[in-house]
Amino acid sequence: MKAFSLIILFQFPFLIVFSQDCLCGEDDFTSTGGDKPTFTYTFSDSSAIAFCGGIPETILGNTFYISEFSVFICGQQQSIASYSAIHYCKVIMSQDSVFIRRIVRTYNGPGKEWKPIPISQRVIHTTKEEVKVTQEEVFFSPPDISLVDEESVFSADYEHMNYEEISDFLGKLEILALNQHPEAVKLLFSEKLANVRHGASAEHLAEIKAVYNWIMKGEKKGHYWW
Repeated sequence: MKAFSLIILFQFPFLIVFSQDCLCGEDDFTSTGGDKPTFTYTFSDSSAIAFCGGIPETILGNTFYISEFSVFICGQQQSIASYSAIHYCKVIMSQDSVFIRRIVRTYNGPGKEWKPIPISQRVIHTTKEEVKVTQEEVFFSPPDISLVDEESVFSADYEHMNYEEISDFLGKLEILALNQHPEAVKLLFSEKLANVRHGASAEHLAEIKAVYNWIMKGEKKGHYWW
């Protein structure tokens, strides 16, 4: 999949770069106990959380994007939220809530452009000076099926496409499947399509399947979800 454009626009107004009283806990993926956090965030009741791991990018106001990170309550060793390197997230901070949304890129029309959209959300908030985190829930509306010419998808010779062509093909197929088009779902999980290998297309296909299984069937399996 193509990379996002990453631009730091200006400093995040509510971030504390580092506090001696708030260190990272122990996490198998992103930190060792006692590490300095990437940054911390303090709620209005003085409760605080530490973001450990990834570097925030595309900072705009109270919103930024980040990947490969964990969140700890300051003073605690166990993370309350973790995301791997393949999970690109949008974080939105308000005075008493932090919204973390997983982002995927979907096909966005005949110009072969890709649009980042959120597929899930969890919220970190405080209640009576206690930090709580909600379960991750689907936060998603499928792209308009009218963006895709169905006939071109099902007649495509995807076995002989180059990477750019198959990426475009998979993007269209994903939109049809997420709109519960039965033929598209059948093709998405077909053995014939699974045997297609070209560059990063296999990884792209695996991600689309994982997203579909979670959104449509509530299944979170494999290295895409932890």
